[in-house]
Amino acid sequence: MKIVTGGIAQETNTFQWEPTSLSDFTKGSSSIARGQEILDLDGTGGIYGGIVAEARRQGVELIPTTYGQAVPGGRVSREAFESLRDEILAGIRAAMPVDGVLLGIHGAMALEHSDDGEGPLITAVRELVGPDVPIVAPLDLHTNLSDEMMGEATAFVGYKEYPHIDMPETGRQAMQILIDTINGNVRPEMAYVRVPLIAPNQSMVTTWQSPLKDAIDRARDMEQEPGILAATVLGGFPFADVPFTGVATIVVADGDRALAQRYADELAQMCWDRREKFTIHPTPIAAAIDDALAGEPGSVYVLADISDSGASGTAGDGAEVLRGLL
Repeated sequence: MKIVTGGIAQETNTFQWEPTSLSDFTKGSSSIARGQEILDLDGTGGIYGGIVAEARRQGVELIPTTYGQAVPGGRVSREAFESLRDEILAGIRAAMPVDGVLLGIHGAMALEHSDDGEGPLITAVRELVGPDVPIVAPLDLHTNLSDEMMGEATAFVGYKEYPHIDMPETGRQAMQILIDTINGNVRPEMAYVRVPLIAPNQSMVTTWQSPLKDAIDRARDMEQEPGILAATVLGGFPFADVPFTGVATIVVADGDRALAQRYADELAQMCWDRREKFTIHPTPIAAAIDDALAGEPGSVYVLADISDSGASGTAGDGAEVLRGLL
């Protein structure tokens, strides 16, 4: 069995004016891994820590191409996207014929020339390998799900934790579904629902019983039922101003699209029924400063502007807290 892998992963904040260039994929904690460098990610805390481990456990020939991942930032430049895409396609072309493709993507990437980054990548891979080769990918919980993504992939599996402590586990699950599909043990049928709801990141945290966690817990239960290969609840990435931003659900069933749709509908309804609970009430800056000044002497207080988080792709140059202090 021969599986080829590679991908592009970046979470795009469309309100960040500076685009993410090709060189940005090599700065700081960003990186471009090629060939053996991808296989060396075995055992790490990202998706490839699970993807590579599961492939090796099952004796699969995993052929690495190129995997570029950048920290959250502005729209990915055309040059960066096309350069990395073409490297991936060249690697796949050199490996053909292949039995399957495992893509390493994020799910909320936007390009300078397109609101959807993952859709065009998956489409390009599909056009190369043909209609019968399965394409499977893990997705970040903050994915903004596009129609093109769903139209070209065979199966998606999303993270269920935020903070994302289950990335290797999700990579393993995606690889298992791909292997089972190639072996003819399962026939993935995928259904999805986009909920008309844009949620703040704070309402997606799974270390407490957030409204999103309620639906994710139900998705975990679904995956224990016969015929369900994967059940995913996506919170979306609210700092991407694209038409498909928001909460979405995906269910992958074995040979039963009606079952997949019914369960995707159920998860979507759970999110919609809890829509009021997604609202957060952050403390205004002036009140937060007053609370800190009135606090215990000698204590340390952190005043964080959650709308200017560099981890969500902003420039990190907001001065509202400083203005309040002055």
